[in-house]
Amino acid sequence: MANLTMHEREAAFGIKWKDFDPADKYDENWSKFREALGKVDGWYKKSDGKWLVGDNVTFVDLAIGGWIRYLSLALEKEEWEDLRTWNDGRWGRMVEELEKHLL
Repeated sequence: MANLTMHEREAAFGIKWKDFDPADKYDENWSKFREALGKVDGWYKKSDGKWLVGDNVTFVDLAIGGWIRYLSLALEKEEWEDLRTWNDGRWGRMVEELEKHLL
């Protein structure tokens, strides 16, 4: 799935996938992305449940979860395996939980 997504983007934009995020900025951008997800994780930590407002899934949970699910397919396997463990594994668990209930 990830290759299909990358090939579609390369064809649509006329540049190679890796040129979307130049190699010399990769580590910096990956670190910024991890920091940004850390802020989102902070929102979830304020909840008494596993979702933003407790144990009930909201539209925002679906939007964030859908985006994270897309990344699970679009990123290279090693990148996803890294990301899914961030914030005590929140992002991997989120995808698994949404897949269990929605797919």
